[in-house]
Amino acid sequence: MKTTSQIGTAAVSHVELMQLHVHTCYVHDDRGRLSRINEHDGGAAPRFWLGRTTEGVIWRFGLRFPDELADEFTRLCRSEPIVDDPRVPPLNQSTYERLLSESAEPTVARSGPTYRLSDRSATASTAVEIGSSHATLLRGTLDDWIPDLEFRHPFYVSLSGARAVAVCTSVRIGDRADEAGVETAPAHRRQGHAVNAVRGWSAALLASGKIPLYSTSWTNLASQAVARRAGFELFGTEYTIQ
Repeated sequence: MKTTSQIGTAAVSHVELMQLHVHTCYVHDDRGRLSRINEHDGGAAPRFWLGRTTEGVIWRFGLRFPDELADEFTRLCRSEPIVDDPRVPPLNQSTYERLLSESAEPTVARSGPTYRLSDRSATASTAVEIGSSHATLLRGTLDDWIPDLEFRHPFYVSLSGARAVAVCTSVRIGDRADEAGVETAPAHRRQGHAVNAVRGWSAALLASGKIPLYSTSWTNLASQAVARRAGFELFGTEYTIQ
């Protein structure tokens, strides 16, 4: 049965959300291969990407994926079963990793949940939007984000006094959806600041007509908790091999 999510006035299936996720996160070339990470400073895309939902799976190959393995991987991806528990690893995971480990590059596999927020789940926030003229708010707490102020919008922070102690901004920007990037200063974690920043960012994104997306790793329990507390709902899981 196809599962749909109400986002604005449009019903979007979980497979469609996964397609939005991969197109938001990565730049595709004319062949549909992942050419680079969709960020202003680029970065190498994974060699292999697999997105799974309760409706089906989609997959992509990166530029560094061996052409001679494409048919075999396509067959394996098509044989992946539909599973209700997103934590269940891909049926052919060991085969994917074995086949790619036989190439010149070592394999680094990662997996994690993918979330989305609907307008029905948006909640109030005291986070504030900032821009390049507000760099002083980040100094001493989240300095690494200062160069991003020019490129990432909307850019929301949760404040403690006169300092930004948590940030949520669009780290991957697409035509219909943006992907969240979140960080909290170590001394201010577990105080609700990340959730506050995520809620501010996601409300602004919904108001602009775009879909807020959020992804993390299965080992990052704190990040998963932030997504749930901010009202995001799981729609699938992704698996990559660098």
